[in-house]
Amino acid sequence: MTYTASQQISWLWMVTKGHRGWLTTYAMLKFVSVVLSLCFVYFSKRIVDIATTHASEQLFLMAFLIIGSVLLGIGFDQCASWISERVKIKMIAHLQTLLARIQMEAAWDVVKHRRTGDLQVRITSDVVEVAQMLSGTFPSFCVTGFRLLASLLFLWVMDPVLAVLVLAISPLLLFSKLYYRKMRALSKSVKQAESFSGTVLQENLKHRLLIRGLDLINVRNSLFIRIQNRVCRLKINRLRFSSQSQVMLKLAYNGSYLLAFLWGVYRLYIGQISFGTLTAFLQLVGHIQMPVITTIAFVPVAIRSLAATERLMELYGDKHEAKQKNLALKSLLCLRLDHLSFNYGGPSVITNLTARIYPGIPTAVVGATGKGKTTLIHLILGLIVPCKGSVSLESGGKDYYVSGDTRCNFSYVPQGNTLFGGSIRQNLTIVRPGASDEQLKYALHVACADFVYLLPEGLDTILGESGQGLSEGQAQRVTIARAVLRDAPVWLLDEATSALDITTTMRVLYNLLQAGRTKILIFVTHDPRVMGTCKQVIRLD
Repeated sequence: MTYTASQQISWLWMVTKGHRGWLTTYAMLKFVSVVLSLCFVYFSKRIVDIATTHASEQLFLMAFLIIGSVLLGIGFDQCASWISERVKIKMIAHLQTLLARIQMEAAWDVVKHRRTGDLQVRITSDVVEVAQMLSGTFPSFCVTGFRLLASLLFLWVMDPVLAVLVLAISPLLLFSKLYYRKMRALSKSVKQAESFSGTVLQENLKHRLLIRGLDLINVRNSLFIRIQNRVCRLKINRLRFSSQSQVMLKLAYNGSYLLAFLWGVYRLYIGQISFGTLTAFLQLVGHIQMPVITTIAFVPVAIRSLAATERLMELYGDKHEAKQKNLALKSLLCLRLDHLSFNYGGPSVITNLTARIYPGIPTAVVGATGKGKTTLIHLILGLIVPCKGSVSLESGGKDYYVSGDTRCNFSYVPQGNTLFGGSIRQNLTIVRPGASDEQLKYALHVACADFVYLLPEGLDTILGESGQGLSEGQAQRVTIARAVLRDAPVWLLDEATSALDITTTMRVLYNLLQAGRTKILIFVTHDPRVMGTCKQVIRLD
């Protein structure tokens, strides 16, 4: 998606909220620094003229003023740099938090099109580039413009002809629309290639054991090498174009400096200026040309940043769940499925399903693979929206349609290993901060996960990514314990015993039925043993 300049500016202005005071202070300090640098030029001219005319009455005063302007300039520059870095750090943290939250709450039709590796590149690399532009590049660009105008005015006062000549030969042609379009296209291509590279790298690292098990190391590594080679080629193309532009810039810069030098020498030769004025000429040419060089250097950085801005604006604009508050329901009487239908843009996965699920009546949801069991879970949790019909919770004589607001009423056990890196205690208490040791012990007992206390560090045993350090069966039981600890009125278990042996499965089921006597219990399963313990069966055909 392409955004207009006004849309980008509006979004970037929004991003600066909370930092504008600091950015204004940064700009003011840099403006003062520019004034001090021009004072240095003026004082340098005076001291050279004093030295060449042997007028010593103000020599020491000028020396003092020169030293003072240099030291003050250094101080102001250092303060400005500190502010810029502080704003950058704060802005990166804020943007990353905001965009990560939006993506965690993204609607299903957004999630299915976003790849994790691409999101990581955008939320890390692109955010840094945008924050750098807002905290440093753009304010510096404004200050540079001020430096250029002030230096030109100073030079105009001294020699209008030289001011016009220096400005005319300055390499402003590099600001052409053609240059902008070319650099923007190259930057966007690099960003897209980096995103694809990040996706493949993320998959390779996340599934490295699976890749080894399938003997696909060479295949996946070759794919990553091809992508990296493409990234390198695109970056080299961008570098080549930038280098060619820099050559033109340096030719123009040196031409301007040479022109100023020869013009100054000529005027000194015919006695129209002093040595001090010649010194000021050469310094002012630098003050004019350096802002131009800096501005030209800003252009590729700004273009890359604007490309990153568009990519972040896409994430910011993603449709996400409008969760307002946790709507905890008491005395939950029923979970209603009314004429429920859903499809993913093709044939219906669930068609006209109607059912009532009550507390104390364990219910099994069964069906062949691909018949919509997991889809039904997502509908019940309000993660996706039905094409037709509704899912609602009955409480206190009212029906509440499921959404993000009602999700606090569910204890959910997903398929597979869904533990996070960190300690077992952290994995459990994430759903119930401040849970007591007795509550933790009870939840682990219900899930037949008492083995945790036999581990060397007990509840404080540190797990790796995705619960590495535990077997699949152990991880599954800890996940069940997490759901029990949440103690919501609806327990939703998706193939929760698939990794357990027969004996452990029956013990876990018995404990869950006892602990959840007053709960709405829903077991999504293929296991006949689980179906046999339920009083109601919903078949998806």
